[in-house]
Amino acid sequence: MIAQKKATLPGKIAAFLILISLSELVFKSEQFFYPVIAIMLLWCYFQKKWPIIKNYSVLMILYMIYSLYSGLWTPTVGIEKFILVKTAVVFTLILQLQFDYTQKDIEILKNAFIFQLLGLIVVTAIWGHIEADGRLWIESAAPVDPNSLSSWLIIPVCIAVDRFFTCSHNALKPLYFSFIFICIILAFLCGSRAGVVSIIFCVIVSFIYAIKNTIKHNPGVAFSIFIIGIILMGLAFYSMPESVISRFESGNTAELGGRSVLWNELINAMELYPVNIIIGFGERATEVYSSNHVAHNLFFEALFCQGIIGLTLLILFILQSFRNAIKKDPYFGIALIGMMIMSNSLSEFTSRPVMLSFFLAGFSYLNKKQGDKVKT
Repeated sequence: MIAQKKATLPGKIAAFLILISLSELVFKSEQFFYPVIAIMLLWCYFQKKWPIIKNYSVLMILYMIYSLYSGLWTPTVGIEKFILVKTAVVFTLILQLQFDYTQKDIEILKNAFIFQLLGLIVVTAIWGHIEADGRLWIESAAPVDPNSLSSWLIIPVCIAVDRFFTCSHNALKPLYFSFIFICIILAFLCGSRAGVVSIIFCVIVSFIYAIKNTIKHNPGVAFSIFIIGIILMGLAFYSMPESVISRFESGNTAELGGRSVLWNELINAMELYPVNIIIGFGERATEVYSSNHVAHNLFFEALFCQGIIGLTLLILFILQSFRNAIKKDPYFGIALIGMMIMSNSLSEFTSRPVMLSFFLAGFSYLNKKQGDKVKT
């Protein structure tokens, strides 16, 4: 008889990180949590007699080593502290990917993301903001960047769609549907154009995947669902405050929120130092060459800081991650694509939502040789 797979300690640690990760948005707690979690994972790693590094992690390790090495020649103030924090963050992810996770772990982590969504609603209400001089609902002295805030919605909305169609309790389906609708509303409230595009993409593609059989056998029903979805997204948009709508309709859109000026500065720097296009200008170098700003684009940031070498390693790892995610859980693959769309407005590879998407893509199950079957 096959016993129910129990949750593993690394799986529980991952769930804990998901539940407390929102505190990073406000309190920047990663400087404390990641070193502690890394020590706990190292202890688990010792218990497993130091297994061989999984192939999935090799590209990430190479990218991490190169990006940290490039930081040694960056004339950025405080680069040593940044490298230390980044090492703890990426090292934690690399350790997480060395363990085999059970199906029970997967279910616990999906539940953790649903609870994370509930916490995100509170965080958005208190610390979210639309413009530099305004918050959503409650005045606060600690606003959060709209793009960063929106990125936290991507994984939960994909899991909410998954649960809406796979949940065996019909009474919970309206709850998951409301979560999806809330994610769309929050995307508009955050005022992030990239966030709206990413989340709507995830919702549409997740729904298409979930009802693919309905599309094939009952196209009329599928079309009706599609129309209802468009109506709901329209209601979400037009129920927004005027200050939010004006952000989407502003003329600043043509300049990509000022990013075109920023990118031109970085391009000019690359033209002056063409050799650095290959090896990069060094970690956080965009702040030196663009009036103390990051690139607001993960791929441009990698190209400028780590050059073609670093960008190639990053893209190869993303492609490998997507291949793994599609095999393990298509919703994780959709979330990863959504996160890469969002990353066109985010610079930090070590941003927790980005790292979580790679973590989900790297899941592996306990196989039968490791004792799934037990006598009862």
